[in-house]
Amino acid sequence: MVRIWNFFLENIERYRKIGDGDILVYTMGKVGSSSIFNNLNRAYQTHNLDMESPSKYFASRYSRSILRQSAEMARWKLLHWAFSRRTVDCNKRKIITIVRDPIARNVSAYFETLSLSQLPEREYLEDDFFVFTNHFVPLLWFDIEFKRNLHVDVYKHPFNKSEGYTIIDDSNVSILIIQLEKLNGLEQVIQEFLGDPTFCLGSKSSANMSHDKWYADPYKEMKEGLQLPKQYVELMYSSTYTHHFYSAEQISAFENRWVEHGTRQI
Repeated sequence: MVRIWNFFLENIERYRKIGDGDILVYTMGKVGSSSIFNNLNRAYQTHNLDMESPSKYFASRYSRSILRQSAEMARWKLLHWAFSRRTVDCNKRKIITIVRDPIARNVSAYFETLSLSQLPEREYLEDDFFVFTNHFVPLLWFDIEFKRNLHVDVYKHPFNKSEGYTIIDDSNVSILIIQLEKLNGLEQVIQEFLGDPTFCLGSKSSANMSHDKWYADPYKEMKEGLQLPKQYVELMYSSTYTHHFYSAEQISAFENRWVEHGTRQI
């Protein structure tokens, strides 16, 4: 408890000083947001501003300790307080968010919740993936988070699928939405949005990438060999989320990557 209190005290002054020039990187988890956040000087990152039930973003078998979860919840509360306070009396807040192939995002999220001792044998990985992953996070995140907290319905704003990004200018916020799949070609777009020609997606962009983590090998093996039931693939790719942010050609490529040509049931 003392550690949580010290964490709170250490960070409250930092969040109190959030200013007009600070960027909020506000995304669902496992969409590559660290590629941007780690290369920003004045930025704050969160996956959650909804304080009603932040614990819903922890998987049912989350590997982090209760202490670390409590610290994360304290950080969310601080950021929520600071952001809510500043949007009332400061200039338009700049927010960056990222979208990703929802199945690729879910596979990445599954491995993020594992500890080495929990890693199942390869033959059980797919079943484990279905049981211990919140598969609806990417489909519902913009409604649960953006719409509720920013009062911005992203689905009412057209998304430039061919360019891989769009900018939404609302009364209090300016939002840059980026496809992770096209991120590497959008450095100049990010520079212009930030008003910072020095921004670059440099060496720090790999800081939270899967190839640097303990599960790199099983993750790579699962991605290359994973064949998913057709009804699951159809559920994910027929969603409003997928069709709003991705073209028919992109969706077809996603489907071909994951679909199992058979009749196995979930």
